Amino acid sequence: MTASGKFTVGTAWELLRSKAVKSDVFKNMWISGVPFKISFFFWRLWKYKIPVGEVVKRIGVDTEARFYCCDHRQYETVDHLFVTGNISKKVWTYVKTAIGITTQFQQVKQILQIWKWRNKVLHGGKMSINKVIYEINMIIYQMCRMRFLGQNNLPRCIPQILQVFEAYRPRIVSKMVKWEFPMPGWFKCNSVGASRVISSLQQQEGYQMAEARALHKGLKYCVTNSLLPMVMETDSMTMEMVLNGQWDTPWSMSMIINNISRLRRDKEVRVEHVLKEGNGLANYLTNYAFDFAGDHHFHSFASLPVKARKILNTENPHIPYMRIRTAKDHHIPGD
Repeated sequence: MTASGKFTVGTAWELLRSKAVKSDVFKNMWISGVPFKISFFFWRLWKYKIPVGEVVKRIGVDTEARFYCCDHRQYETVDHLFVTGNISKKVWTYVKTAIGITTQFQQVKQILQIWKWRNKVLHGGKMSINKVIYEINMIIYQMCRMRFLGQNNLPRCIPQILQVFEAYRPRIVSKMVKWEFPMPGWFKCNSVGASRVISSLQQQEGYQMAEARALHKGLKYCVTNSLLPMVMETDSMTMEMVLNGQWDTPWSMSMIINNISRLRRDKEVRVEHVLKEGNGLANYLTNYAFDFAGDHHFHSFASLPVKARKILNTENPHIPYMRIRTAKDHHIPGD
């Protein structure tokens, strides 16, 4: 069963399968967001299953595969290809000198470039050591460009890139956030605290769909119990724009958005955006319901959990919360 008490194939599989001891090596190898082909390549490399000369010969295939780009005419081995060979030594020396370290180390980007270079040469192509180093520099440059969008004056060599970022200081911005009372005679329905519930649903239906379901359920409760007029607050700027008609509705959410629109029809219901820090009580109660499966109803201050009462005592007198973030303009020195 899941935390909500529902049966899923995934939870049944977790109960039935025998689990091996978790390995830090594989944990760092199979990372969410890393393309499967890269993780699979490093898994094969770790298991000595990539088709280098020594591996192919060991399984009985007659091969004369040699490390042709090395001064020493040796059969290919994993260590020779990625660590001890002339080309690999030059690559690691360049990177270590640029970074300013003296200990032996290997990085994913350099290993992939050496493998790419080896395959090209093996199949009749040409790639010099300068080309390999150029490709590594370009990968680092492109990664920095993706992280710092709009920065067109970044240098394209690792030593110069490091000098730029050693002088980099992020710009910190702060904003005072506090809980706001609804207008006299109005009610407030808030889904800002749905983050932990949403995170467990992301793989199946996405963040915005889960947020829409939370808003629909809250709106339905308020309409059924005549808690009108009301303000629906959400920490999703996308949901605010969609429900207020400023953005088109994603086709995958059209049904739930139409249901929300029907409930809002001919009723005083406003949709507004709120930062999650602006409603700590709703955030805590949602996480509380997630931790303790089942329906929870609190109709008085005394019935709230102790921590919820402390949050309410802080929010009622409008004690502000300082929201501190790194600015998203990603300005770097020299731009």
